[in-house]
Amino acid sequence: MIKTKKNKKKENAIIWVTLAFTVIVILLIFVYWHGEGGIKENLKLKKQIETLDRGIEKLKIENFKIEQEIIKMKKDPNYLIEKVGREELHFKKADEQIIYFKEAKDDNKNNKR
Repeated sequence: MIKTKKNKKKENAIIWVTLAFTVIVILLIFVYWHGEGGIKENLKLKKQIETLDRGIEKLKIENFKIEQEIIKMKKDPNYLIEKVGREELHFKKADEQIIYFKEAKDDNKNNKR
């Protein structure tokens, strides 16, 4: 088959169209991945949402505990006095024993220094 100028022009046109199409597809993929609202940003935001949700759950638990403390304080006027006496002043009732536990030191932290 002999290539004529017409056939060669068609081949060149096909090559250029294919090349242009490939470049456009690559640019679209790049923009879709890295652009504003792209996949990369979306994944980052999902991680942020998960972290915030965990923080919210911790705060809900803490709020519930505080609400229970408030209820106890309202019901029993001596509750706060006893709580401070036991937790901060280490008081005990006559028939009680207090057992103290020492926290174990983490050897891994000491070895890294």
